[in-house]
Amino acid sequence: LPPELVLEVPLEHPTLEWFAALGLRWYALPAVSNMLLEIGGLEFPAAPFSGWYMSTEIGTRNLCDPHRYNILEDVAVCMDLDTRTTSSLWKDKAAVEINLAVLHSFQLAKVTIVDHHAATVSF
Repeated sequence: LPPELVLEVPLEHPTLEWFAALGLRWYALPAVSNMLLEIGGLEFPAAPFSGWYMSTEIGTRNLCDPHRYNILEDVAVCMDLDTRTTSSLWKDKAAVEINLAVLHSFQLAKVTIVDHHAATVSF
């Protein structure tokens, strides 16, 4: 897929100006192509699916997970949080700001996204 056809959202924060300098971005469309669609006993093994993101899927799972992008401590350090002890809740504070940056950036780019509070109301 040519890069110019992939819409990416540059991530910035509404109040933390340094956040944009991290150079983070995320693709706008979560497309999954390894789904199996079964209709009337017929199996379609290449049934693509797309939709929109919930902000925590990007902000918490993809960006903060230690086995993925693992930016949590870097952001906490930029926020001047005490990362020496977990009881300072630095991970929680940084994760909230990362998720806020994701929501803000997608809304700014006019790309559909839902926060986890709105998602719980819709189900």
